[in-house]
Amino acid sequence: MPRKITNDPVAEFVSASQADDCIALLFRALVATKELCPQIEAVERLGLARESELFGDRTCYVMTPLFAHTYGSDIDLERDLKPMRKKRAYALLKFCLSRPPVGRIPLTGIDFEADFSRFRDRRIRPRDYYWAEPNLGFFLFDSGTEAACDRLCAKCVDALVKKHRDISAFAEQIDSKHFELAVVTPYESKKERLETAIRQRKLFDNVPVHILAVPELAEA
Repeated sequence: MPRKITNDPVAEFVSASQADDCIALLFRALVATKELCPQIEAVERLGLARESELFGDRTCYVMTPLFAHTYGSDIDLERDLKPMRKKRAYALLKFCLSRPPVGRIPLTGIDFEADFSRFRDRRIRPRDYYWAEPNLGFFLFDSGTEAACDRLCAKCVDALVKKHRDISAFAEQIDSKHFELAVVTPYESKKERLETAIRQRKLFDNVPVHILAVPELAEA
């Protein structure tokens, strides 16, 4: 189970449970919005978050160097907060919050070191994964055009067959039916076509594939 993030020092501004949620959200998701985390302004007042462009006319909050130092984040602030990475992080956050009441938990490099060490491999990036107990999930962000469904389906196949079947720990996870895929696309029509394509492939019979359309991603 991914570790819990402490709520200090934000707890003096908001309740402990709200602080936990807000800090954990930013720590794991890399981005937060007022809509998804109303308490984020308290974190900003402490110098732990700053407002940043997201996409289109949207803004988000990202962690500051002080936040990274205080909570021991594993990210590279220069690299991991570039525009496309923020957009991808927002897509993963929307997906993880789409399953009430518990949702899914975005994973970090620290989680892989502490709790998922058997899955470590130079071919994977920890922040491509999430935890949906008892399943480990792999996240795909669709940055293609609305028409390019075949290519997106091929990425799903590659993710399962080439990327994970070749790593023994992931192969065991797949065989035990505790592995899943998630895809976020901006297009509802593409989501529907991909769902049809996935159902037609026996390869995915034992691997849940969750597909979510997030229309605002097309604003960029």
